[in-house]
Amino acid sequence: MAIDKSKLGTLKLPSSFQQLFGNSTMAIAISCLSTGKFIEANKAFTELYGYSLDEVIGHTSEEFNLWNDPEERKRIIQQLNLEGCVHNFPVEYRHKSGAIGHALASISIIDIEGIQHLIGFISKEKDLDETQLALLNKEVEFHSLFKNMLNGFAYCRMLIEEGQPKDFVYLSVNQAFEEITGLKDVIGKKVSELLPDVLESSSELINTYAEVAMTGTPERIDTYIPTLDKWLIISVYSPKHGYFVAVFDDVTALHRAKEAELSISQEKFQLIFDNMQEGVAHCRMIYEDGKPADFEYLAVNSAFERITGMKGVVGRQINSIIPNYSINNPESIKMFGSVASDGVV
Repeated sequence: MAIDKSKLGTLKLPSSFQQLFGNSTMAIAISCLSTGKFIEANKAFTELYGYSLDEVIGHTSEEFNLWNDPEERKRIIQQLNLEGCVHNFPVEYRHKSGAIGHALASISIIDIEGIQHLIGFISKEKDLDETQLALLNKEVEFHSLFKNMLNGFAYCRMLIEEGQPKDFVYLSVNQAFEEITGLKDVIGKKVSELLPDVLESSSELINTYAEVAMTGTPERIDTYIPTLDKWLIISVYSPKHGYFVAVFDDVTALHRAKEAELSISQEKFQLIFDNMQEGVAHCRMIYEDGKPADFEYLAVNSAFERITGMKGVVGRQINSIIPNYSINNPESIKMFGSVASDGVV
């Protein structure tokens, strides 16, 4: 069902609201949620943006670039779909002249003739009292930080079923989140929709998010996300019960460098190990009733095989190679057990 175009700009509002709508110094406008087209606006709204009512009605905010940052409208719509309203959201608006201003916007979803619409109340900076102005400045500062921070940021709502964490929904993310994870258009979506295997492959991380969301106790973890093939250091805290914020750094390059360094170190060790003149054996002690009873060869070098004459011993226990070795050499077994437990001869 569509609203008759002849009604645009002449919407019949309740008399009490019509008086408020027309005389308010606060900019007020109503637009269709699905199309974005304005169907009504008051004088304060047209003065705020510099357009006449005839120019505004039947057109969208995108057509006039009313939003200095178009992503702000997208974030507001996504939040509205989740919560039904937005209060005191800081926005940067663009006047017809091109000048940029700051304001606080409160927007709700309303039903008109069976169709969902948005009604927005916008207070420009000069009309705010000291408390509101302080809030605006604080929020503008925060959103500037939010947009430009290098850390990924995600604000989420935990989904709990029968006392167990089942999933979570993204409510807000910054640009760095998208750049680090490669995930786009996540607002309002469950993580399981975006990364189908993550609930199983990263169950420990999901449990950490749930624990923080439910207890309010912050956590910091260094974890590998298989579905993203990335290492992240994540700081998690809860702004309110059932919700959590994750701020993270991509440390994949650091982990890769450490892995490469470790690989080189292992190669160097193996080279030294293989070329030593002394026989070397790396073994695992086996205990029975708390006492050393046998040991298994995990690695031996060439010199070991040359000196002992024993080959193919890796993965085998000494008693299977030399029957009754433990019985015939109790002092040796005792000494090996002491070294394995205490680290000294």
